[in-house]
Amino acid sequence: MDEPEVTTSGGDAASAPQFRTYASDVAKLTGSHTPLPRDTHSSLPTSPPPMQKPVAPAPAAVPAPPAVPVKPYEPPPADIIPKAPSTDESREAVLARLRAKSGTAAPTAPPARVIPNAPSTTEAREEVLARLKSRTGEAPTAARPTPPPGIPPVSKDIAPPAPIHTYKSDFSDKAKETGASKISILAAEQNAQGRTKVPELRAPKKNYVPVIAGALALILAGGASVYFAFAFVTGHPPVILAPSVPSLIFADDHAQLNGTSYDLQKGLVDLASRSLSPGSVVVAYITYGTTTAKGDTVTLPAEGGALISAMGLPAPQILLRNVDAASTVGVVHAGGETRPFFILRVASFERTFAGMLEWEPSMAADLQLFYPLYPAEVQEPVGTSTAPIRTEESIFSVSFVDEVVDNHDVRVLRDSAQRSVLLYGYRDKQTLIIARDEAAFSELLKRLASTRAQ
Repeated sequence: MDEPEVTTSGGDAASAPQFRTYASDVAKLTGSHTPLPRDTHSSLPTSPPPMQKPVAPAPAAVPAPPAVPVKPYEPPPADIIPKAPSTDESREAVLARLRAKSGTAAPTAPPARVIPNAPSTTEAREEVLARLKSRTGEAPTAARPTPPPGIPPVSKDIAPPAPIHTYKSDFSDKAKETGASKISILAAEQNAQGRTKVPELRAPKKNYVPVIAGALALILAGGASVYFAFAFVTGHPPVILAPSVPSLIFADDHAQLNGTSYDLQKGLVDLASRSLSPGSVVVAYITYGTTTAKGDTVTLPAEGGALISAMGLPAPQILLRNVDAASTVGVVHAGGETRPFFILRVASFERTFAGMLEWEPSMAADLQLFYPLYPAEVQEPVGTSTAPIRTEESIFSVSFVDEVVDNHDVRVLRDSAQRSVLLYGYRDKQTLIIARDEAAFSELLKRLASTRAQ
């Protein structure tokens, strides 16, 4: 709707403004000029007019009507202007008056829908359905919703979808109905595959022939071995191994001594008369008889301590009591001669050393058989042709002195020519050595070291 246009009269400045409406414009175009009263707007209802549908535009080919010149609006006479409705006039009276003026009939209301009476509480459902069928001629059906476009309507004959069956569900249902066990199910599967009998599980047969043959071969081989061993033992005399001689050092040879006391001392001296190579050692020993578990009497070599006790050396008792049986007696070739030696395994260093100091004054005389004096010197007379004069050195006028041999402290007895008659010293606190000179002492130290290393 166009906006109202406000116009004023030509000569009256005090006249009220006039509004331009759609009806007045249509009247001007059609030629029926029926102006509305000046105060018509006051008789209209205060509510806004209802919305009207938009009018389709006219075709472009139709020519527009010629423009009608608009005359200036003249106000109508006062006697034809209707009175404004009073406030007491109802809305229906106003509408009726307006319809009478416009010449249009009042709209008729649509016919009311015939609604059947609601059934009473005492009326049965079948009676209600029969009454409704008699009125409509068919059973009432519920209105079905119209399907969206593109989807075909659902017919009444389509049955609802059946539940999905799987092999697992069918198998479970069948097992529950029949109460089948695992064995019966297995048998049924085998019957379905064409096997009517379940094959029996049998253990594979073992071939024991190779095992028995191997056992017999081992038995025969063991019997043959026993037979040949018995024949060999009975056909040859038993080989008796020579018993080993107990010794603290490695010996090149062993010699057995017999007798008692002086005989054993004389046998040790005679052993020194052997022709030995330089550095050679011969160990002397005595034997003793013993009885075996079978009752046989055998002879075994004794340790060196037994030989020292059997010789009966005139040594102090404090020394002899601390000499262990694991000692060694023999001869050694060193310094150009072969002389006896004693390697004593002692139990106490202090007691044995005190015993040696006590024995020093008479040691040279007590051991003179083993360590004799050197031969007397021969002096030729000056200017004469007589026989040479022999002089003997007196050893008893010289005492023991402290010396060092191969980093070991020793006590040495020398004669007037400073030759060693005998000496003794400790290799360690458990080993006491008595020998002829420094060369014999050094050789025995070497033997002890090599034996200890083995």
